[in-house]
Amino acid sequence: QKWYSALKKIPEFAKLYFEQYNITLTEHVTLHIGEVRTYVGPGPSPLTQEQIFTKPNEELAEFLVNYKPSNEWRGHTEEGLADSLKKAVQANPSKFTENLIPFLKVGYSHIHSILWGLLDAWKEKREIDWGNTLNFVHQYTDRDGFWKDEFDLRRANHTWIVRTAAELIKSGTTNSNCS
Repeated sequence: QKWYSALKKIPEFAKLYFEQYNITLTEHVTLHIGEVRTYVGPGPSPLTQEQIFTKPNEELAEFLVNYKPSNEWRGHTEEGLADSLKKAVQANPSKFTENLIPFLKVGYSHIHSILWGLLDAWKEKREIDWGNTLNFVHQYTDRDGFWKDEFDLRRANHTWIVRTAAELIKSGTTNSNCS
């Protein structure tokens, strides 16, 4: 009705305005939507970093494969889990690189978080098992379906993995302070 009132001098809109006026019996309609709440950031994770550290890689990989985000306001989110996973890898890369094989069945977004965590760990001069890491990247990208985006497209696709893996390799081969 408010929009129509601005245009009610135009015959086509005058008819619409008066139809709405007859329903509301008021000149101006004010909407009351209540309190507006927002939040910024990745949202909460279903797992803390400590929980990530204590889970064996096989159990963690299974959790990542089966994880479904909460539909509740301020409930745990895919982004929150990705952020916690990245930070856990960054803080303790050897926990992950000692056995990356269970993560072969994990979707793109979580592999991206693992590789990004390794990249940040390397930049912080933490030790990385390059043999296991490169072997994992090769095995993950060499499977049928990888290049066709067949591995859980919740938030990411194969380009995220290629880009992050390339950045990790570049950093590992050019950073003379770490190598």
